[in-house]
Amino acid sequence: MTAYVFRFCRNLRARSCREREDKDVYIGPLNADEIDRAEEHWVKKAQAGLSTKIAKGEFKTLSLFTDDKGIIRVGGRVDPSLVSYDERHAALLPYDHWISMLITRDAHQSGHPGISATTAKTRRRYWILQDCQATLSFLPEDGSTS
Repeated sequence: MTAYVFRFCRNLRARSCREREDKDVYIGPLNADEIDRAEEHWVKKAQAGLSTKIAKGEFKTLSLFTDDKGIIRVGGRVDPSLVSYDERHAALLPYDHWISMLITRDAHQSGHPGISATTAKTRRRYWILQDCQATLSFLPEDGSTS
């Protein structure tokens, strides 16, 4: 949804500037860049609440760094030749932010795996703090994974 809002705003700006050409107006399905831009927007919003904890040094063991897009990432965990940049340097997210809950819910609903499998799925791109607690909130009370 955010990508569509960004597209709408961009198209409005393109139409309001007479010097721009029609090629700057986008229609049809979203492209990968638009989706990535929306995702980066929400990751940065979620990370804004982590700044005080990072300043206190609470996450020293994670070897945090900020990438060229301004996203806080976890230091490399695997051989660079084996996995993509996003898997090697997962984006850090707080467990109590709603975007973390959506990511965890999506990973859990894809096949209804247990805690370990859901955590592994989310860690492919995101390092959600206290990820197991977030995953537990989506499992049924009886502990089954269906």
